[in-house]
Amino acid sequence: MVKQSASANSFLVKDDMKWINIGTLFVTVLITLVSLAGLVFTNVLYPTEELVLSFYVNDILTLVIGVPILLGSMRIANRDKLAGLLLWPGAFFFMIYNYIIYAISMPINAVYVVYPIIVVFSILLLVRLISQFNNIAIQKYLRGKVAEIFGGSVLMLLGFVFVGRAISKLVANTDILITEIALNLSDVILSISWIIVGLWLLRKNEMGYALGLGMLFQGSMLFIGLIALMILQPILIDAQIAFEEILLVIAMGFIVFIPFALFLRGVLKKKEIGREKDILV
Repeated sequence: MVKQSASANSFLVKDDMKWINIGTLFVTVLITLVSLAGLVFTNVLYPTEELVLSFYVNDILTLVIGVPILLGSMRIANRDKLAGLLLWPGAFFFMIYNYIIYAISMPINAVYVVYPIIVVFSILLLVRLISQFNNIAIQKYLRGKVAEIFGGSVLMLLGFVFVGRAISKLVANTDILITEIALNLSDVILSISWIIVGLWLLRKNEMGYALGLGMLFQGSMLFIGLIALMILQPILIDAQIAFEEILLVIAMGFIVFIPFALFLRGVLKKKEIGREKDILV
C-alpha cells in the first residue's frame, strides 16, 4: 500500500489560516525590531547593568533562535505538513515565555509598550491556531506512535521541578532582582502549562496530542537557548565560561530532547493512503 506524509489540512477543522499567518508575520516584525533596537540602543533601553546582562544576549538569541522557529514552523505548516502545524504552538509558547519576562522587567521607555503587545498578540494567535485543530483526528493519527507516556511524564516532571524551584525562589528571597522575579513568574506559567499538557498526554487526551509536540519543542528550544546564553554571556562581561555547568545543562537538556525527537519521529511517519478515511472519521 502506498504511503505519504500527513497533510496538515487534513487535521484542521477548517482551513482558515490567513489571519494567523498575517498575525504571525506582524509579531515577528515586532520581535525583530525590538530585538535590533536592544542591540543598537543598548544604553538607552537597558540603563542598568542588570538589564544589559539579562537582555542583550537574549536579544541576539531571539534573532538567532526565536524568529527562525516562529517563521520556520509557520512555513512548514503552510507547506501542508502536520509537523509544522504542531510545532507552531510551541514557537508561540516560546515567545510568550520570553516576552513576559521583558514586560515585567523593563522600565517604561520608548519601546516598552511593544513587549506586552507581543505577549497579548502571541496568546491570541495561539488560541486562534489551536481552535483550528481537529484534535480528534490528530489523536487518532498519533495515538501509539509518539511515546506519549514518556513525553507526558517528562513534561510533568520538569513542570513540577521548575514550578517548585520558581516558587521557592520567590518566597525565600526578599531582595530578589526584578529580572529574577520576572523570570520566576514566567517559569511558573510555563511549568503549569507543561504539567497540564503532560497530564493530557498521560491520559491520552486529544489536547495532549495536539499540544505535546509544541510543548516539547518549546522546552528543547529553552534548553538550547540557555546553553547558548551560558556561552555568550561570559564573553560579554569578560568572564570565564563555566564549561562544567554547561555540560550539566546539556545533560539535563537530553531529558526533553529525547521525548521531543520520539514525538517528532511519530508525527513524521508515513501514513497509508488507504487508511486516511479511517483516521479522519
